[in-house]
Amino acid sequence: MTLPPISHLVKKLKMKPLFGKDFLAEFHCSDQMIPKKLIGKRFDGDRPLFNWAYYLLPEGEVCPLHQLLADENIHYCLGGPLQLYFLDSSSAILS
Repeated sequence: MTLPPISHLVKKLKMKPLFGKDFLAEFHCSDQMIPKKLIGKRFDGDRPLFNWAYYLLPEGEVCPLHQLLADENIHYCLGGPLQLYFLDSSSAILS
């Protein structure tokens, strides 16, 4: 299977740069909101109940370590091997 060039995917999906050489395109954001009073101090205001986005990380690039403030659901679609690392509250790598 031949993969399309990254520039084609970025243009077709209307992706925007995220941290550096990676890209993100939000394509669905829920109209329903979770009020800040139910979320706590992690967020500045109300949050969408659900958000769906495409994420593209080109071969050889690394996404910087970052804290997730909400749950993420990852669907791996195509490309080479993907390795994720998770740190728990005791900072142990749970790969």
